[in-house]
Amino acid sequence: MKRRHSKPVSAIGLGLLLALSLNCSDGNSGSNAGLYHMNEIEDYGYLWQLGLSEPLLADESCVPTSFTNSMVYLQTEYEAEFEGRLLVEEGYSGWTLAAETLRSEPFMDTQPKGQDPSGTQAPGEIKGILGYLDLKGASPPFTELYAMALPVFVEDVTDLPDWVDASPPTLEGIYTELVEGAVVVLGITYGKVQPGITPEGHALAAFGVDWVDSNNDGVVDQSENATIAVVDPLDPSENYGSSPPIATGPTKKTLVHVWEDESGDLVYSYSQYHGDSPDPFDAENFQSASGQIGSFASINVNANP
Repeated sequence: MKRRHSKPVSAIGLGLLLALSLNCSDGNSGSNAGLYHMNEIEDYGYLWQLGLSEPLLADESCVPTSFTNSMVYLQTEYEAEFEGRLLVEEGYSGWTLAAETLRSEPFMDTQPKGQDPSGTQAPGEIKGILGYLDLKGASPPFTELYAMALPVFVEDVTDLPDWVDASPPTLEGIYTELVEGAVVVLGITYGKVQPGITPEGHALAAFGVDWVDSNNDGVVDQSENATIAVVDPLDPSENYGSSPPIATGPTKKTLVHVWEDESGDLVYSYSQYHGDSPDPFDAENFQSASGQIGSFASINVNANP
């Protein structure tokens, strides 16, 4: 069943849909003053997409890498429910195997830089995550999936699953999935989506939301400095090694500033790493990235499948 998220107006209006309750001791809350939730970042993977094999393919492997870093958290958080099954093999080599499996042709079929199209397309992302969960013995109903995506992102998907909501993503939607215990992978575009033009984009593993609605109008204003905390597969680690290129941890937090523009779309800006996969990590190579939150996809573990 599809779940729909509207703009936040009150804690009552959040309506947590999986009957997962939070007590005051966990430090996470939602109210008419805004939204706040933060998962433990150290439980996420720090797999570096630019350190994967095949440099031109590594440059386009943000989606499988972000799902991998997220599933590391899911494996840790729901260890008892997995009952010994491994969604992601342990260690950096296990994370690498997961991402390279996800991006392969039987799954997401991610295409290298220079191809048209390159990267991971929506049909491949849907097919890939479903196929991977099945491979690991974790397909629904053991897991529950949900996504919100701009209609243009999924218009070419044949037989769109009922867990994909073809509507603009909202900050409350991202927040609610995190509060319910899901992992969330954001799809962002470089620039706004325009009629007939879908810009290139990137994927990030979201693990937190922080927004104070200072004027209590239910709108995420730019002046309110709302952020989504993410693990960016372009810069997922506090430390790196160069021979071979590898992230050595711990997992790094990146803050993405978000707000609703004059059209009501959720847009963002943040400082993004701009190195290339063949080169060692360059700590000075950061540039501003901005555009639109075009989609998010979540995976949760169903405690009572």
